[in-house]
Amino acid sequence: MSLEHHSMLHGVASYFGVFIGGVTFTGSLAAYRKLANLYKNEKLNLPMAGQINRPIMVLNAVGLGLTLHNPHTWGTVMLF
Repeated sequence: MSLEHHSMLHGVASYFGVFIGGVTFTGSLAAYRKLANLYKNEKLNLPMAGQINRPIMVLNAVGLGLTLHNPHTWGTVMLF
């Protein structure tokens, strides 16, 4: 395996690691709120949730592409 493939593998693993970590952290905050009884027991329904999630998924795909194309671009910053 050449060094270029190793760099790409490392970039993908790093990108998805940060993404999964962000999702896990958000879930932990929601679980804390629920266990501490900090909100009512009603389901949280965001208006236009589908319209919000689709652009976020596209931005994540673009960020991954930019990160793999050149790790020193703004693709990595899109995660934050």
